[in-house]
Amino acid sequence: MKTLTLSILTVFLAVTTLCAFDMKVNNKSNIIYYNTNYGLNGYDVKQTTPGLTWPRNSQDYYQFSAGILFGTKLTDNDNTDTKNKTIGISCNTGQISFVPGSNEIDKNVSIADNVKETYPLYISSDYNNNGIAKDPNAPNWPLWNTDNTTFGKYVTDDTKRNNQYYAQGPRFLGDETMVSIYKDTDIKYHIKEQQNDIPYLNLQVEEKTIFWDSDPLNDVVLVIYTITNMSDKTWEDASFAKLFDFDIKKWNETPQDRVKKHSSQDIYYCWTDNPVGPDGYMAISLMISPELDANKYPIANNNYKNYYNGIKIATAINYDISNKLDKYISYDEMTSKKSITPAEGDDQRLLLASETFNLAPGQSVTFGVAQIFGNATLNGSTVKASGDESELAEINDKWKALYEEIYTDGLPIQSTTVEETNNEQENICFPNPTNGTFNLSAELNEESVVEVYDIYGNKVLSSVGTDTNFDLSNFESGTYFISVRNNNKTVYDKIVLQK
Repeated sequence: MKTLTLSILTVFLAVTTLCAFDMKVNNKSNIIYYNTNYGLNGYDVKQTTPGLTWPRNSQDYYQFSAGILFGTKLTDNDNTDTKNKTIGISCNTGQISFVPGSNEIDKNVSIADNVKETYPLYISSDYNNNGIAKDPNAPNWPLWNTDNTTFGKYVTDDTKRNNQYYAQGPRFLGDETMVSIYKDTDIKYHIKEQQNDIPYLNLQVEEKTIFWDSDPLNDVVLVIYTITNMSDKTWEDASFAKLFDFDIKKWNETPQDRVKKHSSQDIYYCWTDNPVGPDGYMAISLMISPELDANKYPIANNNYKNYYNGIKIATAINYDISNKLDKYISYDEMTSKKSITPAEGDDQRLLLASETFNLAPGQSVTFGVAQIFGNATLNGSTVKASGDESELAEINDKWKALYEEIYTDGLPIQSTTVEETNNEQENICFPNPTNGTFNLSAELNEESVVEVYDIYGNKVLSSVGTDTNFDLSNFESGTYFISVRNNNKTVYDKIVLQK
């Protein structure tokens, strides 16, 4: 049960932030997931209730809220004193020290005026494939394709969110994407009584939350964080962490939270011991992390698809709410390299913190945290979760499917966004799969436009006119997306190249 103190604080947090900040819920996947534009994940701020439900049509809750922390060593200007700083979400209260905004534009400490309109929580189902919102007063989609950004470039200047500046078009990830940008330069907005004790780092976070609609990825949510050092100081021995308040319970039940680490993989499983609680597990994994050079700085052109060379989780701690009364997790805790222990108490938090790294002024680093949901299975039958790894066959399969999707095929682009009149998904490519050449069954005219995109949203082929024959022989095996604009109608398909 949440303590009275926590309830009062979360109500206060909801009232103070809803006026200025933004919250939305996803439309796709088998997960109901509330999100905000200032770093609180999977939390229904308006109702101050759990913000993650799985499966979608149930009343099975798996998370009260979650957010990130960032800790680092800072040396003063004359190199005589080194201090440790931690910024982010509070373990005990659920408060968070971020506000919506970009330090590239709003360099002053205070948040911008009309922050909800200037820095909303973007959700791709509100946009068409050209990055234009259904709401004519809303800004264009913020993520755009470039040649050297795996996850798209967040364009802070909304006047440049168009094909004139980014000819490769907008970037959409998965079947639905939420995007926000936030910073730590107005801590006093949330924490007035401690504004002098917790100075800001001048940190900026771009967050992308990705959902899929097809099995088994419809039971997965992946949150990608790109953190930029906007200060004039090097952050030494920094650590990225995500803190989960996982409450696995039915609506009115008491959580009996349990967690363990997989014996051979960097996966952490959460479940409940409550006999009337949900049957499933929530598995958590650091799926995306940077490769470092010999001096512990992120390498140039980081290959975020190379999972095994990225840094790993170094610290994993579970706290019971009654035993963790400090508001903030310290840098020493983040870098302690502790491991989770058997639960003492039923209202647990889970902290997962990365190995340490350095980040120079202006340098960015990206992390991706996956939450994967599934029921425990034993000999093909669903069983009540107990932490026995022999029961984890189904959820392990889901994790492997996510791994293969990201590190074999890459993150798939979103083939459709807003449901638009005269836009359809059809099977028009044949043969499919193909070993190189394929044809379109669509009837084309002189003004028809055919475009072929790879999984990263890069346009690899285009044609205007009546030609229905195409050749992918010069490209790598994988999935490609086809768009055919013809007689004021757009039709989409995808084709698999197997050479």
